[in-house]
Amino acid sequence: MSINKDQHIVIFGASSGMGEAIAKACINKGYHISICARRQAPLQKIANRKPQHCYIEQVDATDKQQVSRFVNHAIKKFGKIDTVINCVGVMYYQRMSQCDYDEWMKMINTNIIGFLNITQAILPPLIETQGMFINITSDAGRQAFAGLAVYSGTKAFMEFTLKAMRYELVEKGVRVINLQPGNVATDLHTMSSDKKAVDRYASHDSQNFLTPQDIAQSVLYVINQPRHVAINEILIEPQQEPI
Repeated sequence: MSINKDQHIVIFGASSGMGEAIAKACINKGYHISICARRQAPLQKIANRKPQHCYIEQVDATDKQQVSRFVNHAIKKFGKIDTVINCVGVMYYQRMSQCDYDEWMKMINTNIIGFLNITQAILPPLIETQGMFINITSDAGRQAFAGLAVYSGTKAFMEFTLKAMRYELVEKGVRVINLQPGNVATDLHTMSSDKKAVDRYASHDSQNFLTPQDIAQSVLYVINQPRHVAINEILIEPQQEPI
């Protein structure tokens, strides 16, 4: 499949895990990428691979002004945006009976408010280019999991918002893709403070988890589909953990 290396790809949450793997895969293919995250140092390591192909900025997705400013700077650097990839997200295993409000709000602010901030900033430029909006949602957006009640709710919010958005934007030529990973070997699994919830509900078969590179390869596949092809959803699971 031929690859259009003139594409400008914007990636939110590129400092670690799936976002980092996607950014590395894209820059290795020769794309121009604009990447952001809360932590700037890991972004610089990605940029060092091909500095002329990468713009970086420290951004907190929960801050609407920071998100909008980054998008404007990215356009000034590399021109019109062809693809936006949202990898921003946090996940905590929890027992709802513990009522950890602070962790509930961290997931809501990042996974929902951050997503909406990104959507508000990137839709006008994507409509202009008839571009592509790829979101890393989760299999938890399709099926609720015990121990991940609030997380599942935030991902379901993303799933349904994006599905409705897809219907609205089809006549404008914008493709909206929900990429729904199961367990992936990233730092998401190390964030939880409720260790009893982790012991009871988390998968401990980590040797069979997907890798971030598996997700990156799926993203490259989607990016390089012809314009008339819409890959609306990709549910990607460890082979031994189907849903």
